[in-house]
Amino acid sequence: MGLSHTSTSSMEAYPSGLVRGYVDFYGNDQMRDVNEWDAHRFDAEGNIISTANDLFTFFQALMSGKLVSADLLETMKHQRLGLLQETFELENALGHDGIAIGYSAEMWYLPRSELTVILLSNQGRLVNENWSVLKYENLLRRVIEIAR
Repeated sequence: MGLSHTSTSSMEAYPSGLVRGYVDFYGNDQMRDVNEWDAHRFDAEGNIISTANDLFTFFQALMSGKLVSADLLETMKHQRLGLLQETFELENALGHDGIAIGYSAEMWYLPRSELTVILLSNQGRLVNENWSVLKYENLLRRVIEIAR
């Protein structure tokens, strides 16, 4: 597929040239650079290092049926096998999100609008209850609103 800027993390530090990641561990607006932390401890979604272009290429191929059969894609959609369902401004979307310390990613396809949105951030979330989630989700909703 030509995903030349996508890899999984290894036992080594993040690759050179990767944007630095930050976390506000205590919700006090004090950001800590966590770029030197090793990412290999994260599994699946937190282990992928990619660019927005590569993610777009991958997701377009997945949603158009070029990667898996139509039956498998339907199963993925309805049984939450790698694809989540979300509603943005009353429109159903399919996608996935990923978090690692210092980084966050969102990848969503809105079929009715024929819109694919990739949002990458170098401010990571620790857990879903973290205070930064609401700001990040609001930003994602705003990007979708503007793009539509």
